[in-house]
Amino acid sequence: MNPAGLERESSSQESLEPRPRRQYAIVCAALALTAAIIAIYGETNACAFDEGFHLLAAQLVKQGRRLYVDFFFPQAPLNVWWNTAWMMVFGDTWRTAHAAAIVATVTAVFLSVDFAFTRFRVPTWRLAVGLAAVALIGGNWLLVEFGPIGQAYALCLLLPVIAFRLAVRAVSRPGVLLTFLCGFAASAAAEASLLAVAAAPVVLLWILVHNRVGSRLARFCAFVAGAVTPWIPVLWMSASASSTITFSTGAWNGKAR
Repeated sequence: MNPAGLERESSSQESLEPRPRRQYAIVCAALALTAAIIAIYGETNACAFDEGFHLLAAQLVKQGRRLYVDFFFPQAPLNVWWNTAWMMVFGDTWRTAHAAAIVATVTAVFLSVDFAFTRFRVPTWRLAVGLAAVALIGGNWLLVEFGPIGQAYALCLLLPVIAFRLAVRAVSRPGVLLTFLCGFAASAAAEASLLAVAAAPVVLLWILVHNRVGSRLARFCAFVAGAVTPWIPVLWMSASASSTITFSTGAWNGKAR
């Protein structure tokens, strides 16, 4: 076996390493700085004029009130339950909800930047691509302004990104577990806010078009099963208050927004 050939092969594999330590460390440092800026802004000045409705809904649920049944809330439910869970652990304040949103927002930025860094095919440009992704995504003012607040935007950022990352892996791997989880994440985004309702059909179509291993029908069924799963609590609630929930989550949004 030719030692020179082995050396070239080893060098080639090293150059295509998904996360070269030095370059990735620099990108992570830029991410950490971005996360710190988002966190500081989120815990000091971040606010939206209608954010209080979401925080009040979480407080009422924490006190034992039933969402939609005991009070009107014209939004999808997941973000309320998300904020309520954090409030039950860390205290009933707006800072708790903002902290939860900061975690979700920063995680979404990290997953997006990591994808751009690892997928770029020219190793010598990965550092530039990673830093550009940090600047374009993490430095987007709309993300900084609305990501770290108590509304559903943070979950609407995080869950579609998770669905996308899962979809990319699912199409080239046997089995349907990743596809199921992908459907769960994409559908959960819509359960956080109906503004994200397009995520599930778009990701499903991409999976069906780019599937490389296994049956497309099996992937379709797994995705649909995953997409239905996060809505089971809403369906269960609808058994006793279907008209109220339908009006709050669908009819009111369709007619009044």
